[in-house]
Amino acid sequence: MAACSPMVLPTASRGDLLDEAARRLRRAGVEGPRLQAELLLGHVLGCDRLRLLTTDRQPVQAQAAANVESLVRRRVEGEPLQYLTGVQEFRSREFHVDPRVLIPRPETEDAVEACRELALGPSARIADVGTGSGCIAISLALETTGAQIVGLDLSAEALQVAEANARRLAPDAGIEWLQGDLLQPLDSARPPLDLIVSNPPYVTASEHRGLAPEVRDHEPREALVSGATGLEVIHRLVDAAPRYLVPGGALVLEIGLGQWSAVRQMIRSSLSYTEPAARPDFQGIPRIVTCRTRSPRP
Repeated sequence: MAACSPMVLPTASRGDLLDEAARRLRRAGVEGPRLQAELLLGHVLGCDRLRLLTTDRQPVQAQAAANVESLVRRRVEGEPLQYLTGVQEFRSREFHVDPRVLIPRPETEDAVEACRELALGPSARIADVGTGSGCIAISLALETTGAQIVGLDLSAEALQVAEANARRLAPDAGIEWLQGDLLQPLDSARPPLDLIVSNPPYVTASEHRGLAPEVRDHEPREALVSGATGLEVIHRLVDAAPRYLVPGGALVLEIGLGQWSAVRQMIRSSLSYTEPAARPDFQGIPRIVTCRTRSPRP
């Protein structure tokens, strides 16, 4: 994106500030410049879009105007909107996000839906691996009955974000947060799980270099990249999950573009699962993979 020169405003009304911010964003090629300007201004002023638009003649204090200018400049330079406002909506809830965690995508909401459709029953034991902001774990806690949920992440900083989101959105859910590599933090004495769900890293190192700068340069690389093939973490999860699941327990994974064939073969080759199924995203791309561990023969 192009560099952003300081905004020069003839007055300091909300409407003028909004118009100038939108013009700056539009000239820089930012998608949806008016909406993003409204969200940035509303964030600084602490008001929603409707109130912002109905109070457009209200003057803005100099410090607030300077704060808007700073955010617009950072957005023009490529910093994600969600990191600037600290908010990303996921399943109609506002999750706090910052550079410690990946920004939740709409496609990941389908992972929550796939988990709910499994009809696991009350008091299901669920692990969300690579929980990040906690959006999957917290959504499942709020949309299931009595589930016992643990969120795991290698990053202690990501878990801080997840815990903060849980305190605000699901304070009574009793979600447990554990730091470590994939499923390794789970004690061998712990009862087996009914469900393991994960939105793992699945971008190749070469693909990462070609991502949009606002993703490549700002979102945590370790939450995106999984080696040369993009499948290394998925392979480790497919291999490890049966040791932690009850017979007939479910594994739900988000995968990347063009990975369904390889992941399907990976699951089939393990001989530990029933035939996997893939749920397409809104573009028709196989995105959410579901399979179950085989039950022992009678």
